[in-house]
Amino acid sequence: MLNKTLGLVLPLWLLTLSSTPSLGQETTWKSKLKTKLNPDSLVNGHVNLIPIPIFQISPETGVRFGVSMDYFFNATKKDSTYPTRDSFAWIQAAYSLRRQLTIEPAWQIFSPEEKWFFRGRGGYSDFSEKVWGFGTTLLPYLDNSTIFYSRAYLQTAVLKRLAPSFFAGGQIRYNHTYRLRQEPPDAIVLPNEETTVAGGGWMTTFDSCNNPFSPTQGFYLEIGQLFFGSFLGGKYTYQESHLDIRHYRPFSKRHMIAFQGIATLSTGGEIPFRELPRLGGSNMGRGIVEGRSRDRQFLAAQTEYRYTINRFFKAAAFASTGHVIVTGK
Repeated sequence: MLNKTLGLVLPLWLLTLSSTPSLGQETTWKSKLKTKLNPDSLVNGHVNLIPIPIFQISPETGVRFGVSMDYFFNATKKDSTYPTRDSFAWIQAAYSLRRQLTIEPAWQIFSPEEKWFFRGRGGYSDFSEKVWGFGTTLLPYLDNSTIFYSRAYLQTAVLKRLAPSFFAGGQIRYNHTYRLRQEPPDAIVLPNEETTVAGGGWMTTFDSCNNPFSPTQGFYLEIGQLFFGSFLGGKYTYQESHLDIRHYRPFSKRHMIAFQGIATLSTGGEIPFRELPRLGGSNMGRGIVEGRSRDRQFLAAQTEYRYTINRFFKAAAFASTGHVIVTGK
């Protein structure tokens, strides 16, 4: 199945900060507040810990709200000879009007001189999602089944810099899905049982992007492979290979274009439906409900044009295409 989408996004980041000035310091306070309210100050080290309200509307969650506590820092030492990019860690809690709860920490940390790179996310979710089937055999859009489940998960990688912008190391993934139920129960044949997948493997990245939060120029390449089995209590045996390639290219002060291609190839034994690669959602195939298409092999690409209106507003127009491939075991 081939899916395409075009859209226009106008994201707005609202940072709520406060300060209490003393008498006679109004000019200094206004100057500091103006600096802090500039999103660019995050990467310049002027703001470290920021509470950010979450308010989203999407086909997958409906109305969703919560809060994210974001921490930004830079590990550069005074005597460093190799530049260190900025790091971040955050934890967020969000709840939707469809009774979907997610609590998730995430981190992306460069050690001094970028000798080591740590990345990961984990957490707990009490969630639900729509399922139409697998591969090219899909139910009509309105005839889906809804799967309810709880999930504990962790995916993390530790990489060492081997050359400028080049990192290599190991990665681990653990997903435990339980308390599954399906409504309506007979729309699609799915195993409503507890599943645990756990795997370890390798990962290499080449990252020359200028900014880890919102790149405007540079190249990113990630290649990795995971081997799932009885490691850490896993109950499924299969392999997953992953490729992610991106390029960011500015062509004036306000204009930039970005490209991304992704491939996920799964082979081996049985794979739980919740672990299958899928098209759609907020990252790839935007405009398509996440999970409309899913199967063992997944290919997708997107391009995005970004325009900086001012320091608070950016506009983006994007196009994407994706394909899931039915392969059997």
